[in-house]
Formats: sequence, C-alpha cells, structure tokens
Amino acid sequence: MFDEKARRWLEEHPSRDALLIAFEDSRCCGGGHIRDIRLRRSRNRDEYSPKLIDIGDVAGRRILLDGRIMPRMPRTIPVTVGGIHPFRGLHLDFSGEEWARLLYD
Repeated sequence: MFDEKARRWLEEHPSRDALLIAFEDSRCCGGGHIRDIRLRRSRNRDEYSPKLIDIGDVAGRRILLDGRIMPRMPRTIPVTVGGIHPFRGLHLDFSGEEWARLLYD
C-alpha cells in the first residue's frame, strides 16, 4: 500500500524499471545470519529470476517480491517516502513486529 507521498515520489521519478522487494541472507564469520529486506529498483538480471513474484503495479511500475519471504509477508505492504535529501526515496514502513517476523521467523 503506497501512501500519498510515495505515489507522488513515483510520479516525480518516472522509470520503466520495476520495484523489487528484495531479500538478502548472508552468513557472518561466527555462523550467524545477516538478513536484509529493502525496496529497490530492479536490475536487468532480476527480471528473469524464478524466485521473484509479480504482485501488482503502482503508477505504471511493476512490483516484484522475492518469493522466499512471501509466506511471512503481511497482507498489506506499507510504502512511504523517507530519508534526507539527496538520500530521499521509497521505504518499507513495517511495524517492529512485522520486521521481526520477516527477518527472524
């Protein structure tokens, strides 16, 4: 669910690139996991990945989701604008509980 600020940001930054809710899981030296979920512009190689699910579109841009997090994803995906100019952009706006379930379940 893109709020009004996010929709306005998309209109001000037109692109043909899809938006991807990407998941990364890496291991650190002690064997622990470092997990990250972020909203980013898709890359050419992303478009053909079998693990990505097309979940809709907003302002003419496709939204792709990494299928590995699909079972833990809440029904609505809150997206807003955050950051300080020039690092201002779209951000996922989950609650602490939702982040915990996505990253640690």
